Amino acid sequence: MKLHYNADADTLNIDFSCKQCAKSFKIAPFILLYFDEQGDLIGMDIDRAKQLMDLSHLDVENLPLCGFSYRRG
Repeated sequence: MKLHYNADADTLNIDFSCKQCAKSFKIAPFILLYFDEQGDLIGMDIDRAKQLMDLSHLDVENLPLCGFSYRRG
């Protein structure tokens, strides 16, 4: 899973998979969901992210992580 915040666009992109997007659906004014050919959810975009949520911290609990990386833009 990959989270990427674009400060210029104020958009948070969350990729659940690296599969190719086949369809996207807007489920709320500022939220898009992306699906692969099989209909599996592979990602989402949240526009106006900084305005809609607190991006100053990230809490992660009980994830079975085998690797973790952090890059500050």
